[in-house]
Amino acid sequence: MTDTVGILTVDIGSSSLRVSLFDGELNLIDTLSEKCATEIHPDVEAYWASIEAMARHLVGTHGSLEVRAIGVSALVGWVFVDERGLLVAPVFSWMDQREVQQHALLKAMDGAEFSDRTGRRLSAEQGGLKLRYLKDDLPGTYGCTARMLSIKDYINFRFCGIFGMDHTTACYTALFNVHDLSWDEAIIRALDVDAAKLPRLFAGGAVLGTVLPEVAGSLGLSTETVVVTCGPDGSVAVLGAGGVKPGDAVSVMGTSDVFFAVSSERVLDADRHLVTNPHVLSGLWLIGGPLGMAGGALEWYASTLLDGRYTLDQLNALGVAVPPGADDLLFLPSLTGERTPFWNPAVRGTVAGLTRDHGPGHLFRALMEANSFAIRRILDVLDGLGVPVEHISAIGGGADSELWLRIKADVCGVRVDVPQSLEATTRGCALLAWRALNGKKPLPETPPLRRSLEAEPVGHARYARSYARYLRLMALAEAFYASD
Repeated sequence: MTDTVGILTVDIGSSSLRVSLFDGELNLIDTLSEKCATEIHPDVEAYWASIEAMARHLVGTHGSLEVRAIGVSALVGWVFVDERGLLVAPVFSWMDQREVQQHALLKAMDGAEFSDRTGRRLSAEQGGLKLRYLKDDLPGTYGCTARMLSIKDYINFRFCGIFGMDHTTACYTALFNVHDLSWDEAIIRALDVDAAKLPRLFAGGAVLGTVLPEVAGSLGLSTETVVVTCGPDGSVAVLGAGGVKPGDAVSVMGTSDVFFAVSSERVLDADRHLVTNPHVLSGLWLIGGPLGMAGGALEWYASTLLDGRYTLDQLNALGVAVPPGADDLLFLPSLTGERTPFWNPAVRGTVAGLTRDHGPGHLFRALMEANSFAIRRILDVLDGLGVPVEHISAIGGGADSELWLRIKADVCGVRVDVPQSLEATTRGCALLAWRALNGKKPLPETPPLRRSLEAEPVGHARYARSYARYLRLMALAEAFYASD
């Protein structure tokens, strides 16, 4: 690799879109970003227009670099296109939780069998259920659908004109078999959808194709520039944060939290609390899953419930003054339903133990503690499965909060490391693109750390009671919302 080689990355998250340029030594040269609202039905055409504009600017500004590879990652969501790649239906993000098709599949296939085949519990957000929804409710649209893609697969198609999906993203369709890494014919039959509407599968980091001539001309790229398969934003972030060997775990503290531990073995959770995905690096596995709202709940609390009267920094300062356990206040941030490890879309935001002595700082701290309690529950399940976690790398916007990091370390009883760069999804895309250009050359070293927080035994012990109460409250919330 020479110093004239460039790598372009795209990261579409729940709250921002980022396009970045790296050189051949994986140094970040420049990046552009814009805010984008978290929506149930995101506008992928607007995503593409922004990506084009940002990429054109970066390539034009840094003309000494020849972009040789492109890597794209995005939040989990589903796009339906015709043979020409034109949209035929609304785009569904993971926040769309319609459950009718989920119940229909469970009538046709036992939930335990489904979990054994797919490495996860059936969830209303999964892509195959959206495909069946089109068949049930919009048959004309279903008939026009040539392929179901993820959001990042659609962006890849706009770059190179090829329909493809990586193994890790395919896990979120409900139609992928984690044993043989292929589309599962039995589930496809049970759901009664057309397998021809599914894209070709690729391993993470594979070359999908080369940039279309018209795109190359518009953006100032070579038609020999390769488009590399990456994966969902949380899974790619695990790689970017240094999650590359057993014992590593990563908490992506964004709008939602994504938590995965790395394993050298495919380990399935028979109780279906956790999901098992192939790592975006072939030969490794990720065990954990996407949680519900985390940073998004804090933003909502500050902007909506408190009407913007406090900044997040002010609330953080108030939370620091509150003792661990938030004076017996519990706040479940289930604004969009519960995902890992409870998988209950019916559960909604719940506050317990509120008194006249509690203030804004208590509620703010209780939201952070609830997120950490959910991760501790994941760690308990991982321990029962024999999957070790030696440390947690914390990335994303939430990793800027010293309070949240301290809570996470003490609740979980595990050291929390913070990499120098918190934009791990961008770096993960760059690593996969770099590897596609460099063959089997070893990956660069784990990124340097900004800081580490050891778990304090006294703090961990103080959280034991709050954690037990959290688990009881979650069980009560599940029973309460089930009555609807």
